[in-house]
Amino acid sequence: MKNNFSIILANTYRSKIYLKYFLKSKFRPSEIIFLDNGKKNLLSKLFKKFNIKIKRFNHSLIDNKKIVNYILNSKNFYFVYSGYPGYVIRNINLLSKKKILHAHPGRLPEYKGSTTIFYSILNSNKIYCSTMILDGKIDEGEKINQLQFKLTCKDFKNFEFFDSRIRITTLLDALKKIEKNRKFKKRKINKAYNNYYIAHPVIRYLAKSKVCV
Repeated sequence: MKNNFSIILANTYRSKIYLKYFLKSKFRPSEIIFLDNGKKNLLSKLFKKFNIKIKRFNHSLIDNKKIVNYILNSKNFYFVYSGYPGYVIRNINLLSKKKILHAHPGRLPEYKGSTTIFYSILNSNKIYCSTMILDGKIDEGEKINQLQFKLTCKDFKNFEFFDSRIRITTLLDALKKIEKNRKFKKRKINKAYNNYYIAHPVIRYLAKSKVCV
């Protein structure tokens, strides 16, 4: 497992942090699949530090036909995914034949959506991050692991880094579990939970006020 996986990267700060952590980890992807959005490449310097194949696509969405076919023909079964925010993979053929791992900064299944950290702080003063195998639904895939983290007032000053750090830390832990050939059961969700998407500045302010007391 240490090298028998690929990583799918958008041209984002989060992907940059992922690569930095992989450089320090025993887990190294055998290939990087880069979803190039045509903007300044934030990852180019880090690419040079990986002595592996880098496959570039001039498309930002993984559901693109050429990208899907490329992944389906890959010898690897597992893929770590750091895509563009707000996009959900819908290609069922791809999701059924390959295991695409995504780190979600929330306790599942209770906290789904993109702003879960702030609501989790307000509701319980606790922060979690989970790794799931994507299945086409919003934050309802097969869960591999879940870690709890502490958010400090200092973390709020560089929140984007904190968010990226807990994601890659949780992903690396998930890769360890996969390497040990652990089996993961499909979760049965017996009740409906909210999706947290509202990113109003007041929500962020209230969460920060609770941490920075």
